[in-house]
Amino acid sequence: MAAVRPGKKTIELFCIVCQETYVKELYEHERNERLGRASLCSRHCQAIYMDLSPAKQIQTKAMLAERNSTQWRENNPNWKGGVSGKKLKPLPTAGG
Repeated sequence: MAAVRPGKKTIELFCIVCQETYVKELYEHERNERLGRASLCSRHCQAIYMDLSPAKQIQTKAMLAERNSTQWRENNPNWKGGVSGKKLKPLPTAGG
């Protein structure tokens, strides 16, 4: 948590990640609201909050799809041609 400077107006807030109350300078909280940011108690809680965001989830899924695209069937050097005899599932796409 950032240090509160003496003589500055403060506000007591509730962190939505760790469920704790904390004190923050009023101007900083108002700036976060104006810019559409969440006011959180620490960098640790900010990182957790960002990892749970929908944008981060979409980015992670796209990254995994791209990384794993070289591990399917003929692209995988260890693939032995579907020796189980079962019908193969369709190849995944990067969008879903």
